[in-house]
Amino acid sequence: MSNITALRGIKELPFIVANDDVIVEVSQQFLDMTEFTVEDFKNKNIVELFRVLRVGPGVSYENIDDTTDYFLFTKSFEVKFVNIKVTGDIQEKVYVF
Repeated sequence: MSNITALRGIKELPFIVANDDVIVEVSQQFLDMTEFTVEDFKNKNIVELFRVLRVGPGVSYENIDDTTDYFLFTKSFEVKFVNIKVTGDIQEKVYVF
């Protein structure tokens, strides 16, 4: 079972899937959490997503530490504190918030 298939079965997890750093899937829970639409992120580069959400402090999408507390801003500029876990391989990555 792939990471994506497993995550689709867990309805409450906010996640995004990127292939070669391009976002190919966004969960409804992620959209609900951030107040953005799928069109805001789908087919965009993961770097762009981190920029739009203003993920911090000083996060690099290549060096995410799942023990670090990060923050992001919703579309209405509400601050959300999150941990980010990255699974997958070089080509396909799943970011769980």
